[in-house]
Amino acid sequence: MLIAVGAVLAPNDGMADAAITALVDKGGMNNIRDNIFITGQDAIKLGTDHIIDGAQKMTVYKPDSVAGRIAVLMARTLIEQPDILPSDMEKAVAGIRDELIEASGILDLEFKMDTEQYRPFVNGKPVNTLLVTPVSITKQNVSLVPGAVSSKK
Repeated sequence: MLIAVGAVLAPNDGMADAAITALVDKGGMNNIRDNIFITGQDAIKLGTDHIIDGAQKMTVYKPDSVAGRIAVLMARTLIEQPDILPSDMEKAVAGIRDELIEASGILDLEFKMDTEQYRPFVNGKPVNTLLVTPVSITKQNVSLVPGAVSSKK
């Protein structure tokens, strides 16, 4: 039984690659480029290569360098100031924004402190969380990802 596929919203670029491989076997690369919208996540080299060649339309970029630097800063800040307010933690992270931009290459890097969305099942109290806005990577901005080569000349 043949099933028509119009889109694949894969949770990561590796699974997007598996979908691309299976779909190429069934209909060829041109069919994918022209008719099937495939996305991934993590902006790994495999995903950005597929974006450049047109098989994958986008990936989600959440730079590990940003998450790592924020985690270290937050851990140090919590050790020094265990009772810090979420708004003050957000200000501390804002203080290293230039460093985060340099590490990620994302000029419009955005983040915000969320004090309501995440609630554990045990006590129902919110978990203060710093959310970093991910970046949608397409053929037009693939050069933002370190190691990717833009197809635009």
